[in-house]
Amino acid sequence: MTQVTIDTTNVFHKAYKSSTRITCLQGGTRSSKTYSLCQLFIVKALRETGKVFTICRKTLPALKGTAYRDIINLLKELGVPPEEYDEIREVKEENYGINKKVSRESELKSKDIRSKPWTPPSSLDAPPPPNGFCHRWLRESTQGYEDTGNMSKKLREGWEFVKSSTIDSELGKGHNFPFYVDGKYKGLIGIGGLVLGRIPLDILQQRAEYFKKITQDRMNAVDRDLMKEQHPDMPINIERQSNVTFGGGRKK
Repeated sequence: MTQVTIDTTNVFHKAYKSSTRITCLQGGTRSSKTYSLCQLFIVKALRETGKVFTICRKTLPALKGTAYRDIINLLKELGVPPEEYDEIREVKEENYGINKKVSRESELKSKDIRSKPWTPPSSLDAPPPPNGFCHRWLRESTQGYEDTGNMSKKLREGWEFVKSSTIDSELGKGHNFPFYVDGKYKGLIGIGGLVLGRIPLDILQQRAEYFKKITQDRMNAVDRDLMKEQHPDMPINIERQSNVTFGGGRKK
């Protein structure tokens, strides 16, 4: 049996000594929750035989980029022989030790991503929004001057800034989207005077309908003023329509 020496934490001891069916560990970022639980799984796997340990996250890519990766790295640090965590990889593929269930939507999205041809990277690539939301870049400065008026307006309209930690929880920590490392917008997704904003689709639809109504009211006002100026002998006919034509001669 493999023997290892582990420098444990208070979080580890709390989870290890727990006798309840469900144990919740609370703490902020970098409070050693994930690391301590990885230690706990390794200790229990070495001491207790005939058991299956399951680690779940919302998607398999998020799982691979966090807990699964941390366990493999910790096993290497502890000097566990590679053939033993090779078995862990086999268990993962067989959907025993790690939950590999992925939604149909995620599978289709992965296939779409793989089938896309290569294109040059864009500095304005944005992470996909969750269902029911829309992402858009908001201008926070121009030519080195802060645009506080625009940001204040966007916040009042219902936009919310997107934090890098939020994208970590939604897509996993392996994302490459840029974020501010200091300053007023520290920790927010953004680049080059732009900050990523998020807004519910229903609010965005209400906003579009509001401005559509304003535009229509202005057009109606112009039509009314125009009709007031018409002469009985020269009536004005207001008719708005558009046609699309294509080049080429008529076919006989």
